[in-house]
This record gives sequence, C-alpha cells and structure tokens, in this order.
Amino acid sequence: MDSERLLATLLGKVDEAQGAVEEERAVRIDRETQNLKRVGEDIFRVQEKVDVERCTREGALTAMQAEVRAHLTAPAHRPPVPTWHWLADAARAEKLLAWLAHGCSPSHPAVPPFA
Repeated sequence: MDSERLLATLLGKVDEAQGAVEEERAVRIDRETQNLKRVGEDIFRVQEKVDVERCTREGALTAMQAEVRAHLTAPAHRPPVPTWHWLADAARAEKLLAWLAHGCSPSHPAVPPFA
C-alpha cells in the first residue's frame, strides 16, 4: 500500500507541476501578446511621424525647387528702371558734353552743367 500511496502522491505532484507549467505558459503568452501589441503600436506611431516628416521635407523641397526655377527663369534680378530715369540721364550727359566741348572744366564751371 505504501507504494500505491507513493505512486498516487507522485502522480498528483506531476499533475500539479504540469498545471503550473501550463498556467505559466498561458501567462507568458499573454505577456508576449501585450508586448507585441505595444511594439506594433510604437512602430505605427513612428511610421506616422516618418510619413509626416517625409511629406514636410518633400513639400519644402518642391517649394525650394519652384523658387530656384523662378529665380533662374526671371529676366533680371533687379527691378526695371523707369524710362524717364534713362531719359533724364541722357539729357544730363548731353548738357555735360556740350559744356565740356565749349572749353569749360568741371573745376571751373562757367555754366552749371546740370541746370
């Protein structure tokens, strides 16, 4: 009878250990599932940030390309000078040339050249 009781005790302990192993396995699977879920959510958030950054960078690059193209295709990099300004300079130059042709010098003006 002692051997039967020992065998029953041993089988009880084996069943108890097997139950504990199954319970530990279930807890570990739950914990790993939660960890994988968290990792998946983190990856999703990082991917969203990467997408936003890529869109921002591509938008800035497109704007910069458009600005460079506009700058390169512009006829001049300064505002146009009004026509009257050129005419006034031409009239002044003619007066100065006529004044110099009559033997006057800028150091001794007989007639103001830009009157």
